[in-house]
Amino acid sequence: MNPLSAEGWISVISLSAAVILFIMVIALWAKTNKLRRTLANMTAGAAGDSLEKVLTDIQENLRRLNGESARHDERLTALEKRMTVMKGRVALHRYNAFGGNGNGGSDLSFSLAIVDDERNGAVVTAIHGRDETFVYGKPVTGGRSDYKLTPEELEAIGKAMGDKQA
Repeated sequence: MNPLSAEGWISVISLSAAVILFIMVIALWAKTNKLRRTLANMTAGAAGDSLEKVLTDIQENLRRLNGESARHDERLTALEKRMTVMKGRVALHRYNAFGGNGNGGSDLSFSLAIVDDERNGAVVTAIHGRDETFVYGKPVTGGRSDYKLTPEELEAIGKAMGDKQA
């Protein structure tokens, strides 16, 4: 067996170091390619070339969107406030005002309730008889009126509000 000379050992060590460095270069090259693909995916469709430009654009867009979102929230709150006072609850209750006692009328009489979420609005009642029809209108505040409300008018208001017992 020939013992290796010092030059032989240096050659073996140098070759081993070169192989290790070559493996490290390949690993770093693979990681760099992965980072490039990730960067390309992050910046896809972006106007800027650099990650800094892309991030700056994202921040600007985020600030703009937050401002728009705040404006939309303000508008939505105003619309919700406005909708609670709109007279959007409407119901019609038809009935025979004469109870079928031979005086005519059948189910041609009605009470029409037009109220908002707080039961403010009006109720219109038409009593239909054989020879004439009478129409009454009553303002309603909180489901009550300064004028006596008939059971039919109260039922129309209940229907408009979606009450189960109406």
